[in-house]
Amino acid sequence: MPAIAFPAPGSIIYRVGGTLFPLATHATVYRADATTTSAHVARLAEALGLTGSVRENASGWRVTGASRSLQVQRAGGLPWTLSSSGGGSVSSGCAVASPGSTGSSEISPPTPSPSPSPACPTTTTVPGLPAQADAERRARDVLTRAGFDLTGATVSSTGGTDSWYVSLTPTLGGLPVLGGQWSVTIGANGTVLYASGRLANPVDVGDYPLVGVATGVHRLQEGGKWIV
Repeated sequence: MPAIAFPAPGSIIYRVGGTLFPLATHATVYRADATTTSAHVARLAEALGLTGSVRENASGWRVTGASRSLQVQRAGGLPWTLSSSGGGSVSSGCAVASPGSTGSSEISPPTPSPSPSPACPTTTTVPGLPAQADAERRARDVLTRAGFDLTGATVSSTGGTDSWYVSLTPTLGGLPVLGGQWSVTIGANGTVLYASGRLANPVDVGDYPLVGVATGVHRLQEGGKWIV
């Protein structure tokens, strides 16, 4: 389909090559609410290691601790974020400086070649950082205690120097829910530095009909607004 405000350079013709497999005639509908209770938010906060009281306003719910805060938005799916008010990670390295330009048009005398730069020290792991498997286990434990159903969720993690970023993707009907991931950043001694996700659990609200492959191809051929 042509982009909005841009003229169409020509028509697109779709040709079916081979055999298109039939699809089911119905699929399950899931709904994610935008409402919750202070007790539900408090359970999430406790699982993340926050002990402050839950404050509710027009935009959502908030729990503030000594150095971290939890924000739950009053929106579809109830997206939530655990943030840190201070630096959540520690790293070390080295920087190499070189002469800069002053921007002047005057001709300057040539500068001597700089001496060889010192070698940067080898990056070391922050003391107390758990192993990758332990960090993933810690993330799953936190989310489970918060009340999330991790059945069928796939886990991936990156990092290993100053922290581990653990991502868990839930599934519905055996399929991954893209955009519905939970993430937990684990630091030294298993501390939860940052985290995010959606508080609302999808609820099965019934089935809806599918138009089928033939109708889908026909809509492609017709063009126009076929996504509703």
